[in-house]
Amino acid sequence: MKSISCPVCSASVSVPYMTAYDINWRTSGDPFTLVKCSSCGAVYLSPAPEGHELPDFYPERYYTRASGGVRVTDDMLRGMEEGFRSRLRTLSALGPPGALLDIGCGDGHFIAFMRRHGWDVWGVEMSAAACDYAVTALRLPGERVIRGDILKAALPAGRFDLITLYDVLEHLPNPGAVLEVCRRLLKPGGKIFVQVPNIDSLGRRVFGPFWIHIDVPRHITHFDVKTLRRLFAGWDEVLISTKTDIGIPYIPGYSDSFRRWLRSVRPSPGMAARPGAADDRPSLLRRAARALERRLSKLIGFCADMAGAGEMVQFYARKRK
Repeated sequence: MKSISCPVCSASVSVPYMTAYDINWRTSGDPFTLVKCSSCGAVYLSPAPEGHELPDFYPERYYTRASGGVRVTDDMLRGMEEGFRSRLRTLSALGPPGALLDIGCGDGHFIAFMRRHGWDVWGVEMSAAACDYAVTALRLPGERVIRGDILKAALPAGRFDLITLYDVLEHLPNPGAVLEVCRRLLKPGGKIFVQVPNIDSLGRRVFGPFWIHIDVPRHITHFDVKTLRRLFAGWDEVLISTKTDIGIPYIPGYSDSFRRWLRSVRPSPGMAARPGAADDRPSLLRRAARALERRLSKLIGFCADMAGAGEMVQFYARKRK
């Protein structure tokens, strides 16, 4: 772990913001410190993990489907498809299908879905297990699923119409450098779509360090609308909004955060429940309670979106010609 400068503006002066624990995966029982940049207001983790430490905080079960930790059921596939259809509607409204690069493609389900809908898909992913799953289980072309760091990946310049980073930018210690690579890889006028957790969301305000998207020490930079716009200076903004995905079965920022708040127990290293995991055979009463909770969460999420305090920030921008 080492102290770092602001990943958004590179300023070195900050003030304490929050102390949090790894309540999602329990890779460590030690506290982690979030600070707020005194220059641009970005919230980030400092000290942050160094490169050789990252595998310690990304256990094999982090990529649950790829690692075999989760059996992909029909219900799970339907839930994923619902989320992907929501993404497809957003992306299709902003342009026709073309060459798509998904950075941090995970086990490849999203790009496999987009391929079925006419997109020429590529993916970059750090996890070997996730890449293997994408090629062997989903039958994606091996040469299109590239394992490694996007900063070092051998990809053709000016090749892509669209680059997506869903829940990725917050993991990166050098988001500005990644955006420069994206600029090189995009065609003239090519577009980028980014989704990151919103540190100014209602969920974070209510649950504080128990908000699931704090996710220390994997999430290094925490964005809001203002800091994301600052990071994208030099791009043409097309659309920016906060959004709580009320189309999926449950809202992690509310449901999972609420459960972690209820525990309110300092975590310790050891086996952790998978985020969002449910009991194998929940009782009738528990199923009814969860159904009520999810409906209430969707209502709250809708209201939060109307107030500009949704769980995620979605940013769509165009490369300047």
